[in-house]
Amino acid sequence: MLTRAVVLAAGSGRRMASDIPKVLVPLAGTPLLIRLLTSIVAAGIDAEPVIVVGENKLLIERALNDHGVRVRYAVQAKPLGTGHAVRAAQAACAGAERIVVLYGDHPLVSPATIRALCDAYVAGSGPVALATAIAPDFSGVHAPFADFGRIIRNDAGRIMKIVEKKDTTPHELAVREVNPAYFCFSAAWLWEKLAMLTNENAQKEYYLGDTLQAAIREGYTIASVAISPHEALGVNTPEHLRAAELLLGSIS
Repeated sequence: MLTRAVVLAAGSGRRMASDIPKVLVPLAGTPLLIRLLTSIVAAGIDAEPVIVVGENKLLIERALNDHGVRVRYAVQAKPLGTGHAVRAAQAACAGAERIVVLYGDHPLVSPATIRALCDAYVAGSGPVALATAIAPDFSGVHAPFADFGRIIRNDAGRIMKIVEKKDTTPHELAVREVNPAYFCFSAAWLWEKLAMLTNENAQKEYYLGDTLQAAIREGYTIASVAISPHEALGVNTPEHLRAAELLLGSIS
């Protein structure tokens, strides 16, 4: 089964107060994106991942060439959300039967977690599997998790939906199981559902997570794999970077 890893890396990183693309900001001397790509290759799922870029393409291309990294590129012309970004990668993923989606600003995900995500998809009966993490709290090094979407389950433990932070109710906002946006999809199913996404939400964006709602409506059980909170960490601000440095030091 041909698998393609799609890495979302089009963000400008204005909140990082940096002149370089966010995914090229170094963590302990190594750019965030390079750390993730190293894990993808080590996981053995894709030797030439697809990187979704925007206006930052030239700078990212130069950096990856300097590091000798082999990738394919897809361009998201406008920043219209994660679902829109993945759809921009469709042509670059031609022939793939399975799509793994990861984020270029999530540097601590391990090869074992990437393999476990794929294994959860294979073991499941539906068109998608995802990773989830339980945030111990939303303070200190765990403060970045407050911005993540929440995983909403029913009393039987079945995933019912993912709610982005800006769309949560107060009850949903208190949920500590969060969505780091690591997915494994059936490629054919994913492309069909992405074409049907709408942007009827607070951000007016096309959310990749909304594809799960389609799977739930179709009666599928959503497979999931639990991962360590540190592997779910995304870096969007200098404070998040400091949290990543602390977490990296604790696991080194």
